[in-house]
Amino acid sequence: MIDLSSSVLKIRVILPHYRHSQRFFREQTVELSRKTINGWVHQIAQHLAPIAEAIGAELRGSDLLQIDETPMHYLIPGSGKAHTGYLWVMRDPQTGAVYYQWQKGRSARDLMETLGYDEKTKQLAFKGTIQCDGYICYQTIMNAYEGIVLGACLAHIRRKFIDDKSLRQIPWVAYLLRSIKVLYRIERRLRNTSAPPDLCQRKRRSYAKPIIEKLHRNLTKELPQHRPSSSCGKAVKYALNQWSQFILYLEDGRLPIDNNGAENAIRPCKLGLKNYMFFGSLEAGANNAILYTLIENCKAAGLNPRAYLEHILENLGRQPAEDLTPGKVAKLWKKSEEAA
Repeated sequence: MIDLSSSVLKIRVILPHYRHSQRFFREQTVELSRKTINGWVHQIAQHLAPIAEAIGAELRGSDLLQIDETPMHYLIPGSGKAHTGYLWVMRDPQTGAVYYQWQKGRSARDLMETLGYDEKTKQLAFKGTIQCDGYICYQTIMNAYEGIVLGACLAHIRRKFIDDKSLRQIPWVAYLLRSIKVLYRIERRLRNTSAPPDLCQRKRRSYAKPIIEKLHRNLTKELPQHRPSSSCGKAVKYALNQWSQFILYLEDGRLPIDNNGAENAIRPCKLGLKNYMFFGSLEAGANNAILYTLIENCKAAGLNPRAYLEHILENLGRQPAEDLTPGKVAKLWKKSEEAA
């Protein structure tokens, strides 16, 4: 007889179910169909959904988020074709907490739902600063709702200049890239010393602001020198369009210099595509978003995902979902260790 509760926990999100089936046969000499494993994963995801939603509600209640989205293919049974959905991620740069939301698209409406749109009040649950790339739907949301401020990402600004390798040979571009390295060096020192937000703000104003002001003057001077359709012209225009949002990090010590935290949270999901290529259905995308949310928050809280899942599956229903998030469980376990 097989212990289902233990075996279910062996299922890894990044592996397709046919490979789980092979693993069960190889390790336990038990034949389990993909349909059975699909059912297990779906049921577990539904049980865990309230905890993931509690994490999402907590993030929407903050006043600073990093947000990004990435395309993920999924199947519609009977169509024989893969369609494109989007996995949105919200991240609190202060705590490292992450929430994944599965959507069919990447429109402003999808972003509104990710931020907690209320049909009755016609308002968003989140109000505060969103650090993101230059995708137009973020600007649309900022224009439509009071209380939304955008912060830009230096990594995206830099990327526009390095995607075309020939630009690196231009002297002023080479200077820009060297200056960006200096800005990152300043951030690395602040991070290594665990500088609080107020100290970050003062150091950035003293050391980063003069560099940024000079870069802005150079970009403004270069803009009319390049064709708008050229790679250099596009890079300069993108940088200047994002500049007022980028320099917000000089005034807010909590704001990172880039949006790499959210991008790093998406990277494991994209790497998973090398194994499974697509989600099996639209519903599977929502299930995976729940599992990604819990596992990534285990990493942020320093928890062993298996130990955490065993704990909450035993206690779910006996405790409120908001008390079973990885962050709160980590604090509870730490207190227990200190008391012992």
